[in-house]
Amino acid sequence: MVGPRSRRTELDRDVMTELELFIDNDGELYRQQTTSIEKNLYLKMVKGAYSAAMAPKLWGYLIEAGAKKYAREFASAPEWSRLFPKAERDALAIEFARRFERQVDTGEMVHLHRGLPKKYQRTEFPRFGRLRPRAARLRGHSSRRSR
Repeated sequence: MVGPRSRRTELDRDVMTELELFIDNDGELYRQQTTSIEKNLYLKMVKGAYSAAMAPKLWGYLIEAGAKKYAREFASAPEWSRLFPKAERDALAIEFARRFERQVDTGEMVHLHRGLPKKYQRTEFPRFGRLRPRAARLRGHSSRRSR
């Protein structure tokens, strides 16, 4: 039985692609949210506090803002949750998180390293999955020179 309350089992890739392209090409969303999310997550990676499980939640805020803005421009504002169902928004947030992790791994986010507070700046850039916990980084390394 297919009805308005039946559960869908597959994701609508066209809806996800449409929203992803809209978010990627909207300057206002990029300036207001994307840059701050990237800086926040990059700093967490450098500090060793990054959680791959929690990153999609942060990207979800951008996805939701993008869905609402899309609905305001191309439909009626209250329809945003019907245009972009929760399952598609969650899947897209996971894709955004994975894309960011890949960009850090390939070195595309080097520009974020320059904006870090001095205490977190290092000569090497972080690699996702290869960062040591902060306690392990600090153990055995002294910032003072022996005289």
